[in-house]
Formats: sequence, structure tokens, C-alpha cells
Amino acid sequence: MELHLKFIGILFMILALGHVFMPKYFDWKNDFKNLSLFNRQMVKTHTFFIALVVFGIGFLSFF
Repeated sequence: MELHLKFIGILFMILALGHVFMPKYFDWKNDFKNLSLFNRQMVKTHTFFIALVVFGIGFLSFF
């Protein structure tokens, strides 16, 4: 059981770190040109928050 939690924790942390590459992979620079500044910041903040929560869940599962 402990091994499973550590494995899942590692997978969650990898998933969270994958959020770093999302803007380039989905070409957000071009897609967000038509959005207002507020909407651009909201999407980026929401993505950061999701990555932070997923990393936290992974960290807690691992340790």
C-alpha cells in the first residue's frame, strides 16, 4: 500500500510539473492575443493554482 501511494505521489508531481510546458504546447501566446488582460491573467492563474494543488496532493501522497 505504501509503495502505491509513493508511486501515485510521483505521478501527481510529474503531472503538476507538466503544467510548465502547457503554454508553449497549446500555443497560448497566439491564442490569447484576442483575450482581454483580465481573462489572460485568470487562465494563467487558474493553471498555476491547479498545478500547485496537484503537486501538493502528490507531495502529501509521497511523504
